[in-house]
Amino acid sequence: MQRRKWDSKDKLLIVLEGLKAKVPLGELCTKFQISQSMYYKWRDQLLANGPKVFDHAASTEPPNGSSMKTRSSNVSLVS
Repeated sequence: MQRRKWDSKDKLLIVLEGLKAKVPLGELCTKFQISQSMYYKWRDQLLANGPKVFDHAASTEPPNGSSMKTRSSNVSLVS
């Protein structure tokens, strides 16, 4: 049997679905044909690296709060 290669988006969606806990983990793993240990590995990777997403977002915002000025001017255009 050939191993399936999962891309990062698929892994994220599977882990998020598992975190919602609407379906038992065994059923979720069967649905996506992964082992529970694989699910836990992906979950642990997400939880360990999750804060980096917010660190990166903060470093890409323009300095001096100019993004807030742009947002407020966009809101006034819509109103």
